[in-house]
Amino acid sequence: MRQVITDTNVVLRFLIEDDKTFPKLLKEGEVWLTTSVFTEIFFVLRSYYRMSKELIFDRLMKIVLNPRVMAEKELLTKMLVTFNNYPKLSMVDCYLVVMAENKNLRVVTFDEDLMKVLEKLK
Repeated sequence: MRQVITDTNVVLRFLIEDDKTFPKLLKEGEVWLTTSVFTEIFFVLRSYYRMSKELIFDRLMKIVLNPRVMAEKELLTKMLVTFNNYPKLSMVDCYLVVMAENKNLRVVTFDEDLMKVLEKLK
C-alpha cells in the first residue's frame, strides 16, 4: 500500500470542491496529515473562505476519522471538539487546551478568550 504526505493545498482544494487529488490518493493508499497542515487548513477555511464553524467541523472530522488518513487522530479530534464547544478560539488555542489537558500543563497567555476557556475547564 502506498503512503504519501500532503501539504495544505491538496486537502484544502478538495474541501472547497476545486480538485479531486485527495480522494484519489486515499483510494491508492494511506495519506499522512500533520497537525500543522491540519491547523493551516482550518485557518484558511475560517479566515479566507469564511466557512461556517459547523461546516468546518463536519468536513474536517470526516477527514480525521477516515481510516486511510494517518494523523494524530485523538489530538485532532479533541481539537475539533474544543473548537466546536468554544468557537471563539483559534485552532492553535484549541491545540493548547488539548495539550494542557493531556500533559497537565498550565497555559500562559494574554488571550482573554483562551483564559476564559481555561478557567472553565479547571
